[in-house]
Amino acid sequence: VFNNNQEDFDGDGQGDLCDLDGQNNFTLTAYDETCIGKSNGRLRIDVIADFDYQVHVLGPNGYDRNYTMDHQGLEIENLGAGTYLICISSDTDPNFERCFTTVLEAPEPMTVQSFVDPSNHILQLDVSGAANYEVTLNGISYQYSQKDRPEILLKEGANVLQVTSTIPCQGSYNELVYLDTE
Repeated sequence: VFNNNQEDFDGDGQGDLCDLDGQNNFTLTAYDETCIGKSNGRLRIDVIADFDYQVHVLGPNGYDRNYTMDHQGLEIENLGAGTYLICISSDTDPNFERCFTTVLEAPEPMTVQSFVDPSNHILQLDVSGAANYEVTLNGISYQYSQKDRPEILLKEGANVLQVTSTIPCQGSYNELVYLDTE
């Protein structure tokens, strides 16, 4: 290894700190939008080899930006949901370019379907879009995850139902469920 006391991940004889085209030189981390249309997604590029880099990013809705990056990496903020192409180059080697594609997502809106089984006094809910949500029925709250299909006992007469996601921007669902006693 040219650079003693360094790892050589790709076995090319050049230590990782000085290996521009090393297979593990770049790490790309994508952070999704927290809410639909909020444009608060992020991309983080971490780098091992100590060079000056140029980063070209293409994304949805005409997103086309150029950045510079050094050994401290780069964080790109305020990104909307969509597919991004990130290409990294360096003047150190004009033939070098490494490109990555990643997708930033946004949470889906929460949708709720309720089904009443009047003979058993059961309210069944089918919730999608929310990974975790809270169901409040007549002032009593229950916590669920998307894989759950809750069945909740209804009282006779009027029942006040509210379903909210743990991510407020996914919306809420309200329903007055009347269970007839006859």
